[in-house]
Amino acid sequence: MLLMDEHDAAMTLATRYLRSLPHHIDEKWVGCCMLIINALIAHEARKRGLRDFYPARRKLDEMLTIHPNLYPSPKTLMVLLSTVRQTEMWDHSLAHSHQVQTRWGPNVEDENVRHRVAEYALIEGRLYIYGRLRAAEEALLFPDPPVNQSEILMRRTYREYFPQSQNGRHRSRERWKRLEAKAMAVRLRLQKKEKYVNTTTN
Repeated sequence: MLLMDEHDAAMTLATRYLRSLPHHIDEKWVGCCMLIINALIAHEARKRGLRDFYPARRKLDEMLTIHPNLYPSPKTLMVLLSTVRQTEMWDHSLAHSHQVQTRWGPNVEDENVRHRVAEYALIEGRLYIYGRLRAAEEALLFPDPPVNQSEILMRRTYREYFPQSQNGRHRSRERWKRLEAKAMAVRLRLQKKEKYVNTTTN
């Protein structure tokens, strides 16, 4: 239906399905339902821009209230963040991502969400937000060193059996290195601005 641009019909069918769910559904079922909701929200916000952000957000809130076990995923937040990527209203995305995380907890945040929000924070010059997200990512990318031989062996075995996970970590590190270079430029710009303000006011 969405491929044929029949959004209203798809929304009606999805809403009817969500209302027919049993009172309790497991995590796997929740994930399947969120795939449906994410597709609908992405279609709602397909044009991208602030004018699509608020309708997509309202529609998401409406659908999540249909069933008590439904909650957004990191993919859901990424879909909403993408609606403002081509506008200059970055502060709206920062405020919304904070509201979503406050309401639904840390499970709606993954590396992609942290990177996107950190990117927007730098555009807005909000280094404290970038710093918080950077610290959270470093804690995951660079865990505490192993404390005993068995833990060293366990980590070595994990790297051998799951090399793709290590490749993913390497790509993530590289992305954050590039973002850190942008952060340094923002720091210098803000320092120059502060210095200029101080010289003109004294």
